Amino acid sequence: MFDAEGNMKNVADIIEELDAVLGPMSDELKASTLDQLGLNRGVADAVKILSGATDQIREYEEALRDAGGTTEEVANKQLDTLQAELDIL
Repeated sequence: MFDAEGNMKNVADIIEELDAVLGPMSDELKASTLDQLGLNRGVADAVKILSGATDQIREYEEALRDAGGTTEEVANKQLDTLQAELDIL
């Protein structure tokens, strides 16, 4: 979950690593392994859902990063408008 510096890893990287380890296991062994890692049933179910979706996760992350620039642009325009209104006042 964390890299050598203590920073949380990217979700796609975590899922990719779990896929590499859990991929060849039976469902029973996967469940047992996730339980030994201390992951509750809800987290284990989420891992199963995300398994094999690393490419889609990376694409979604990239789209979110691209949207961040749009969000910043809109926020700056709103601040400009607020400053203009304050100037008029």
